[in-house]
Formats: sequence, C-alpha cells, structure tokens
Amino acid sequence: MKKNFLLLLIGALMIAGKMERTFAQVVTGQQHTVRLFNGKNLDGWYTFIKDRGRDNDPQKVFKVENGVIHISGEEWGCITTNKEYKNYKLVVEYKWGDKTYGTRLGKARDNGVLFHSKGEDGAYSGIWMHSIECNVIEGGTGDFIVVGDKSNDFLLTSPVAAEKQNGSYIYQPGGDPVTVNSGRINWYGRDPEWKDEKDFRGKNDIENPVGEWNRLECIARGKELFIYLNGTLVNYAIHSKPDEGRIQIQSEGAEIFYRRVELTPLPAMPSYVPEGYSSLFNGRDLSGWKIHGTEKWYVDEGELVCESGPDRKYGYLSTAKAYKNFILDLDFKQEANGNSGVFVRSDIKGTAIAGWQVEVAPLNLHTGGVYESGAGGRGWLIQPAEENEKILKQGEWNHMRIRVTGDEITSWLNGVEMVHLKDAKFGAGKGFIALQIHSGGGIKVRWKDLHIKEL
Repeated sequence: MKKNFLLLLIGALMIAGKMERTFAQVVTGQQHTVRLFNGKNLDGWYTFIKDRGRDNDPQKVFKVENGVIHISGEEWGCITTNKEYKNYKLVVEYKWGDKTYGTRLGKARDNGVLFHSKGEDGAYSGIWMHSIECNVIEGGTGDFIVVGDKSNDFLLTSPVAAEKQNGSYIYQPGGDPVTVNSGRINWYGRDPEWKDEKDFRGKNDIENPVGEWNRLECIARGKELFIYLNGTLVNYAIHSKPDEGRIQIQSEGAEIFYRRVELTPLPAMPSYVPEGYSSLFNGRDLSGWKIHGTEKWYVDEGELVCESGPDRKYGYLSTAKAYKNFILDLDFKQEANGNSGVFVRSDIKGTAIAGWQVEVAPLNLHTGGVYESGAGGRGWLIQPAEENEKILKQGEWNHMRIRVTGDEITSWLNGVEMVHLKDAKFGAGKGFIALQIHSGGGIKVRWKDLHIKEL
C-alpha cells in the first residue's frame, strides 16, 4: 500500500512540476494580479446568509480585523465577488480558528472556495449559487464538489482511480476519466479512514496543523481546473462546466481566517489535450481528415462544422488513421436539425459506409445509441433507455464519450452512460473514425475538443 501511494505521489508531483512550468510560461510580466481582498474591507464582494439574504449580516459572520478576513462560521452563507472571472490563477491563504457551530459542532472544520458560480444566490440549499467547489475541510482540502442542480449545466470530468473511496471517486494521475454532475471527486491522498470529527488529520495530509497558514492555489484555464495545496497538485479536472463565473468563499460552521485572496488573469489558451490523449482536430484546418461526398466540412472560429450542401446527401469526414481500441471525447452542438453521428471501426467507399455509428440526432431520436451500417448491417443494435433520451441538450454544447475495446462499446452523453454493447461481430471490426452528416438537407452541427486515448 505504501509503495502504491509513493508511486501515486511521484506521479502527482511530476504532473505538478510540468504544470508549474507551463504556467511559468504563460504568466508574463504583462499579467496584472488583482487583489480581491484589499486588506481593509470587503469592497468587491457582497454577503449572502441563509434566511437573511444579500448584504444582511447582523451577526458579523464576515468581517475584516487586523488586515484579515474573519469568518466566524456561526451562520451558513458566503461572500461573493461582484464580478465574474474566467481563465485565472487564484491564490488564497487561510488558517483555521477554533470554533465550530450548529450541525458542525465538534465535527471536522469545513469551508470551501467555489468557482464558476452561476445563477441565483441561494439556489443551492438556500445558501450558495450553483458552482464547482474546492472543498476546504480537515482531511479533505482539495476535494472537488459539484454544487449543482444535478443537471448537466454543472459537471466535472477528472481522471480517477479504478476503485471508489467510501462511495466517492478519487483523483489519480493517468486514471480513466469520469464525469459527474453531483457529488465529489476526492483529492489523491485523502485518508480512506477519514472521520468527520474536529482536529482530524489523515496520514497523507498536506494541510498544515490548525492555527498555521496554508496556501491554496486554484487555476482555471479554459475548461480545466488545477488545485494546489501548499505547493502540491492535489486535484485536477480535465473538463468543467461552466468555465466562468463568480467566486464564493463559504461560511459553513467553522471559524476560519483569510489573509490573502489574489487573482492573476491568464491569457486564453488553445484547447488543452488531457494527459494520455492526442487531439484529432487542430482548430485551424482539416489536417488528418478526409472528406467524403459533396456536403460541407469547414473550420469556423476554431470549431469544426458540418453543414448540408446543395446536393442534400450523406457526407462523411473520416480520420486518416484507423483506430481499434480507444476512448474518444468530443463536444458537439446541433445548430440546425442535428442529424449526425460518430462512426467507429468504419470503412468508406465514396459515400457508402460500413461500420458502427454512435448516433447524434435530434431530441428523442436515440443519441448515444449504436447503429450498424453497410452491406449486412443489422441496423439498430441498442438504443438508450427512454428516460435517458432527455439527456441531450439540443441547441447547446453536449459532451460525448465513446469507449471502444475488444468486442465492447460504451457511450456516455453529458456524463450519463447511454448504452453498453458486447458483440462478437463488433469485436472483429476495424477501420476509421468518421463524423456523419445525414441526407435530407437543413443540417448543421458544430464539433470541438476531439481527443482520443488509444488503449
């Protein structure tokens, strides 16, 4: 067990070093650090307290004393930035006080920093905006929590260990990616024997003892989120939704102090290719792809677009390389009609295709299902359950994952598993990946962030 943890720690530190070098390159002298806390008052923030609302804090749960934000924890609520932010490095320095209150009396000191906060104040449990949280809690600082509405408007994708920890995923560098729209993804060293009790310390904890200052760095770059605690990368998300919004700092039953809250804007970055993946689309042109048919395939503002042409026929865009076993991640948005699809292990002659399609179609037409095309093709092999047809957000960006290995294929849409198929004929298949535009005209679909991990 110790050996496995050591290897995991080394992997995390290697990634941390790599990421720190990356950000050293992009944070130039032209980047201006913004002091979100000026050391004097809470200008730039507003308070929100459960059952009291906005800017109504008679108990002084949030106050500034001696150049430090003092959060008593006596009532549940938060301070929230007036502005929204995107692409930044946020640095906060905090230390725990002694007091705990209410339902958290005698339990692990608990707080949090919430990013990409959207919507109404108090929408979550009457206290917080929907958001993505970096938990600040004894033994669990660095855990991600999706503080969402269980829709796919708020979600995270992270590489995780094969086995859950007490029912929750745990971040593991190089692990298989998983998408969640509720619940948590624990930091890599969280003690499996964690107890919800005051002064708990796990055997691998990086947080300093109570009363000592800690440095928490939260980096939001594009859709990614990186969490560093006292200089160590403890959690990482490949994909977050949303990727911009207000910042909240919680009061959740424990006394805590913040002496530094600073934000450094980061320049907009090209789409990041996750660890272990390669990009199928460079955002500039159709290099690595081949057009089949007369329908339109082009690049617009860094996105790949398929659009019906005057012939209103089937069209395909296939990879130049064949792929056998892989995980494919991509985003798509149906601007018109949206009848399209992703073919795997396919072969194309002209516009006659043979292979297996993961459907992309208008609402209630089985997006995520698997259809076999070509001579001897069996048509629909499996369709999503009826209750999963509503997972598609037509006219908005959707995230699809397809896993192809041996004789099995699995599809996910916006983090929800749509179908899983085990089929001997599929296992014998081979060929290219291809995007489809259906016949009939009037179709326009956008694609981006096409990443593949060969297995």
